[in-house]
Amino acid sequence: AERRVYQTEVKAKAEAEAERRVYQVEKEKEIMEHGLKEKTRLFGQRMVYERFLVECWVDLQALSPGDSTSVQRFEPKFPAKPGAKFPTKTTVDTVMRMEAPFIDNILSKILGTCTFPTTRQDLKYGVLSEAVHFPMGQELFVRDDEADDVKAFFKHLADRYSIPSEELNSNYISWFNK
Repeated sequence: AERRVYQTEVKAKAEAEAERRVYQVEKEKEIMEHGLKEKTRLFGQRMVYERFLVECWVDLQALSPGDSTSVQRFEPKFPAKPGAKFPTKTTVDTVMRMEAPFIDNILSKILGTCTFPTTRQDLKYGVLSEAVHFPMGQELFVRDDEADDVKAFFKHLADRYSIPSEELNSNYISWFNK
């Protein structure tokens, strides 16, 4: 009887250890997955941001002459004539950060109630552009520790352009980068 109790205890310990190992492997897999997705996060963000800027440009071309003049004073690189070719994305990005009712109207049309995170310097087009060239991502990743307005902004754009999105666990990313 003691031998059976001992064998049962040994078997229970072995099963518990096997479950612990399975859990550990699954956790390591999850960490690896989040870490790899973090490496491609900027690809997706740049991709949807470029689409957003193109959509903004379409609306900027319809500005009244007075509003267009205001924009040119704010950003001299902004094209003076309606129907002009697309300026640099950095120019459109700069204009969309301008505080003006007509900019608010464009942002409201595109983003609805979602806000454009204008205070984040790392979300300027030039910064995203320097970080990643030629984005081809088919999925958008956002870190869970990013500001709520940034997460909402990119989630809105991903939904608008029918791109799957996912929030990444920043703890896993930290463990992955160790």
